[in-house]
Amino acid sequence: MKIYFYFLLIFLFFLQNGIFSFEKNKSLPTLSLRDSEQKFVNVNDIISKPTIFMAFNLACVYCDSEIKELMKIKEKYKDKLEIILINADSLDRKEEVLEKVAKLNCDFLLLFDKNQDYTEGLSFPYTVIVNSQGTILEITTGYNETTKKIIYKVIEKKGFL
Repeated sequence: MKIYFYFLLIFLFFLQNGIFSFEKNKSLPTLSLRDSEQKFVNVNDIISKPTIFMAFNLACVYCDSEIKELMKIKEKYKDKLEIILINADSLDRKEEVLEKVAKLNCDFLLLFDKNQDYTEGLSFPYTVIVNSQGTILEITTGYNETTKKIIYKVIEKKGFL
């Protein structure tokens, strides 16, 4: 009987950890996050064009640089793509997060993963690029010249926009 219990636990562990996994060439998993007013937003319902998701936290030393680069991308491509920031800090730091984003003069949709349902264990910045059908085209971790080139390569690929 104990052996079945252990198999069940292992199965549930893999099931739980696979539900919200981000995998290249797979569909974006269903994401339900909170906005700054604590209202739930089903992210999958608002994707109608190519979207870049960038998960970050306040401790990330590279995140500001990527946010600034994403602002340049948004300026260049205007309404052809969407950029959504996902913050992984606890909600008691919400005001700090809002202040940081305001200092960057960033007007992207900002969502909060208050329980780290989707961002737990990730290295930041964690960026997911999705086409308008919700298929994950690229995932990058960290931010440097290589990840910057990867992001631009995906965006500029024929048929993405």
